[in-house]
Amino acid sequence: MRASLRGRSPRPGGRLSRPEQLLAPHPVQNDDAAGATRREAGPASTQPREERMRTTTRQLAVLCGALLLALTACTANTGDKHGGKGVKYVQGGTYTSSISADPGNLNPLIAQTSTANYAVAFAYDTLINLDVEGNVVSGLAAKWTTTPTSATYTLRKDVTCSDGSKLDPRAVAATFEWIKDPKNASSQIGGKLPSTDFTVTSDNAAGTVTVTLPHPYGFLLVGAGAVPIVCPAGLADPKLMARTTYGTGPFTLKENVADDHLTFAVRKDYRWGPGGLGTNEPGTPAKVVLKVVKDSTTAVNLFLSGQLNNVAATALDQARLNGHGFETKAALAGPDDMFFNQRKDRPTADLAVRKALTLALDLPELVKVVSQNSGTRPESLSLLAPRPCRIDTVKGQLPTRDMTAARHTLDQAGWVAGASGTRAKAGRQLKVTLLYPSGDSGVAAGMELVSQWWKDLGAPVKLKGVAPSAFVAELFGGNTWDVSLLGVQLTYPNQFAPYASGAVPPGGQNFSAVSNADYPRLIDQAQRTTGQAGCQLWAKSEQALFGNFDVIPVAAVKGVSYLQKATLRNGVADGQPLLVALVAN
Repeated sequence: MRASLRGRSPRPGGRLSRPEQLLAPHPVQNDDAAGATRREAGPASTQPREERMRTTTRQLAVLCGALLLALTACTANTGDKHGGKGVKYVQGGTYTSSISADPGNLNPLIAQTSTANYAVAFAYDTLINLDVEGNVVSGLAAKWTTTPTSATYTLRKDVTCSDGSKLDPRAVAATFEWIKDPKNASSQIGGKLPSTDFTVTSDNAAGTVTVTLPHPYGFLLVGAGAVPIVCPAGLADPKLMARTTYGTGPFTLKENVADDHLTFAVRKDYRWGPGGLGTNEPGTPAKVVLKVVKDSTTAVNLFLSGQLNNVAATALDQARLNGHGFETKAALAGPDDMFFNQRKDRPTADLAVRKALTLALDLPELVKVVSQNSGTRPESLSLLAPRPCRIDTVKGQLPTRDMTAARHTLDQAGWVAGASGTRAKAGRQLKVTLLYPSGDSGVAAGMELVSQWWKDLGAPVKLKGVAPSAFVAELFGGNTWDVSLLGVQLTYPNQFAPYASGAVPPGGQNFSAVSNADYPRLIDQAQRTTGQAGCQLWAKSEQALFGNFDVIPVAAVKGVSYLQKATLRNGVADGQPLLVALVAN
């Protein structure tokens, strides 16, 4: 099964996937001619839409239960037996899903893994949300206004924390002050807000919170609006948030048994979901149970025995599930990316080594193997809906396989083949440790194939498959690997920035120590530019990474999730806990 990075979307995020999937904020840099709620080209104002979100057949994103490692989005309901009129909903039931690993620390302001971000979404809210078309709708905020450098949110007056206390603007501002403090190393910085260089003010009398930046930022409204808001009791002692929740969300964590399960209980008074959605909607579960199931085949077995309400299946397992009348949802997610560790003590710090290893890859063949013939070539580093910048940044940027050129590149850089065939430079052999998440047969087979290609080049490979529960820790540790493969689930191109620029862990999130002079310059320009011009700059920033062989997009993977005694509500989008409703078969 794949481990992944994912940012929390507001809900609009990072696999870095199953229904839990790493890196999110709103389509303000849209390349279509949408209205003011879809673009921040100037000091425009956006108003809320308090009515229910429209039913639509456009694609929904994420949170379809236990989606496969690769799956982070679900297609909209298009005539299924559920999700519309005549549905027989079940009241007061339990919805059971699976997660591929224990989520670990549940503090939403530092969460990195897909499982943690999936879990905390049940208990925490954001200021605004997106509907299925990418339009901003209400969350904790009932109204909002925006300029190129500021966003003001007017809070609903009825929001309460899970402990019963009222959420006011001062409490919301405290969350922003916490992520602004560098010592907290919040994962919200870089993906949601470009840096800690911002100010936040609150006005309890007016009911407003305002976030202001010194420079224009194309994703400000939804970037700030996507930050999960923590209640005062949690911020008073952040260590407590590691194992429990202090939010305003529709569910409250009641049980957290390490490596086994989490149980959430519904909040019956919750009415401030996206567009005013509440837990009084028919079919809302009374309890949500997330079971830790580390093997995807085991998850399928549990689903078939009726112990899970949904499951995401690999191509190999789908044959066992098809033909039984289960509701199905398909999605293309990813991409799976290859990262080269550029710390000074690693051979992949050498540009020539990164280029040669890339030249040795047969990427079309690798797509087939890794995805088990269900994937495609990725078009960019951010693929999840609504994907405001729809530019193919990958086409024509990566070389085709050329072993002659690969060998020549290493020869010219002084990596000379010895009697054993292994290359060396200045007495140091070119040996590569390839890190990847274990548990997925397609990924394992793909990494075996890569190891053979690189061995033929004179760079023997040590394959290091690591359980998803430990994968991200080893990835961010950075001292045991040279190349890694992982899925990164993103909606917006700016969400990739903290993973390819800035400080290495623990001071930052640049886990592969990328040092690319062009990338920071381009993302700085892109962050200050709105509309299609901004999208073009984001595209150039990604291509700067490809040109320097820092990151190689490998595969966008198609997954299928299956549901029983549950359905997805029409019109509810992107990572929403209230997306799922219980129904009678």
